[in-house]
Amino acid sequence: MSDSDAGTGVPETGQEPQQDAPPASNNGGSPASSTDNGWNAAPWRALAEEVGLTPEEIRTKLGHARKWETRAKENRQAAEQLPTVQQQLDDLRNALSERDLRDVERSQRLALAALHTQLAEAGLRKDDVAPLLEHVDALRLLKGGDPDEQAIAALATSLTKVAGRPTPDPDQGAKGETPTDMNALIRRAAGRQ
Repeated sequence: MSDSDAGTGVPETGQEPQQDAPPASNNGGSPASSTDNGWNAAPWRALAEEVGLTPEEIRTKLGHARKWETRAKENRQAAEQLPTVQQQLDDLRNALSERDLRDVERSQRLALAALHTQLAEAGLRKDDVAPLLEHVDALRLLKGGDPDEQAIAALATSLTKVAGRPTPDPDQGAKGETPTDMNALIRRAAGRQ
């Protein structure tokens, strides 16, 4: 056996063996001495005697070495794919973060629109409270990512009080009898009634 082959367990036959490990023993319990499938067992027996192991022990150790070599190759392939998977995961996280940010901004716009609606119902124009609205934190008008109706109503009420205009009461006004048909309205406008 040459020095380059000493650590690998490859026999010096000049040709690659068809089996990587010694064949099973014959009926007598000793390894086969003839060539089975083009494989010469003599170098394997010499290796077994040199390292103090039986051919079966060498076969077992070669099987373990193959198993660990296969695992090492799989780990190397997984390590090569890891940056790609990591980049995809980072891209997905960024996309989700951007989507969440857009959702919060949309909810803030909805909450401010609901506030403007309630202010308009209270008889306030946007210009009446514009300086105050600049200081409103729209995030405080959200609850669980959606507009909080109670917070919006409370802010609208307080802005109405600050603006100095009372909330209109739909029950106020003329309580008199009003004509319900068009003819009575025309007569009234002409002064005939």
